[in-house]
Amino acid sequence: MLNPKYDQQVQSQIGQYSTVENMHNAAAAANWFNSRFLRPRMRQVSGTESVAEFYAVHIAEAVARTGLDVAVSLGAGYGSLEIDIINLARSRGLPAFHLKCFELSPVLVDRANRAIREQGLEDFVSAQVVDLNVDLPLAGNVAAFMAHHSLHHLVELERIFDQVNSYLPPEGAFITMDMIGRNGHMRWPETLGIIRELWPALPDRLKWDHQLSRFDRWFENWDCSIEGFEGIRSQDILPALLERFKFERFLAYGGLSEIFTDRSFGPNFDPNNPPDANFLSQIKALEDDLIRAEQVKPTQLIAVMRPLRSHDCPGEAICFEGLTPTKAVRSADRQDFGAPHLGNTSFVSPFPAPDEEPAIPMVACGAPIHFVPGGNGAALTRWGWAEPDPDFTWSVGLASALRFRAAEGAAGILLKFVDVRPPTTERRFLTLRLNDREVASIELDGIEAVREISAAFPDSLSPGDEALLEIELTRPLRPDVDDSVDRRPLGIGLISMSLAPA
Repeated sequence: MLNPKYDQQVQSQIGQYSTVENMHNAAAAANWFNSRFLRPRMRQVSGTESVAEFYAVHIAEAVARTGLDVAVSLGAGYGSLEIDIINLARSRGLPAFHLKCFELSPVLVDRANRAIREQGLEDFVSAQVVDLNVDLPLAGNVAAFMAHHSLHHLVELERIFDQVNSYLPPEGAFITMDMIGRNGHMRWPETLGIIRELWPALPDRLKWDHQLSRFDRWFENWDCSIEGFEGIRSQDILPALLERFKFERFLAYGGLSEIFTDRSFGPNFDPNNPPDANFLSQIKALEDDLIRAEQVKPTQLIAVMRPLRSHDCPGEAICFEGLTPTKAVRSADRQDFGAPHLGNTSFVSPFPAPDEEPAIPMVACGAPIHFVPGGNGAALTRWGWAEPDPDFTWSVGLASALRFRAAEGAAGILLKFVDVRPPTTERRFLTLRLNDREVASIELDGIEAVREISAAFPDSLSPGDEALLEIELTRPLRPDVDDSVDRRPLGIGLISMSLAPA
């Protein structure tokens, strides 16, 4: 069911992509990585080597099987890929078809139709404005649907997949490449741990986030879904597909590698620089090992599917190294993963040892830590913090962290903070985790006064031990629906931290 702020999210989504010149542009590291590692696997599973070839060939096969000559692209953007698909299909003499492009943004649809007219392809491809979260404007069956990195923008997945099913004949095809990892393109805990072990060994030149235009010292597990629909239900895509389709071909990968090749950090890596290439190669080997051991799950898929009522779809999908769709699912509530550690792998950093980090501060009882400009709190902050305001430091996003050592006699912790109070009726909770163990949780009720949250230290924390305090918020400010002038996903304004004696 669509939420009351849906129209605002739609406008945010349209705005995010209205000025993007090349939606499918990739960093040099990504192109090198895909050519070296992904293309051979894609060839083995799908019989094709490029994105356009993948869609053209498998749409054409569906056209030949069904006798229908119309296919639909869901979330087509400005249509450049769809034009490439048509041109490739025509140049190879594949069965002819018309490709209907459905896209939310009027700006991108206008751009697509201009490009179609410029190439004289009006008889083969067309574009129209369609909100995929409502009914599809189709009069009858089509041979195939394609969805190229658009499913992770969709809220009403089940409804959309049911409609796709209803418009496909038994031997029609649903063809996709998409993201199937954690919502918002966040890392699952078992993968996040590995990345944060790797991060300190990276040279600073590799830590610049090109999408957020900032230096990322600690690796922020950024939630892209806080604005618009980016990754809004990524983790639900594969389970929903499994309930409705038979898989003919399936390739799953990712989890670690895209962090170092995507648009945020990928531009930092030079594949012509041997240490960079060595690092990326080792990351891929590590990712493969962890997926085989089922310690992490893949985050991207390439798939060709047919409706469950298909009679001719092979009983078993063509997969890579036995990684089936069912094995690739990562349950959101699964807790039994054995957390992998870098020290238990063969990974060896190709980069020089980094400069030694400053010592982790020792915090004494009765000596408050203040999170103001020039305050002593800056030495404790890790990921998830803005620059200090005059009276406090805002947490940013869903999770923030402080690292310290507790002096002799400390038995608990007290935080003083203010709440950002977004205009929402959703219940909001603040949780403290100390060394990965939940120690306190309170509901945030929008009270304007200074709030406090306290927790006792677990018995496992001895004096002088390193303590990682993670501050988790269920709902920060959402710039797209909360009508905020400040575009940051603010959470709490941390004023101070103090340790309590036994």
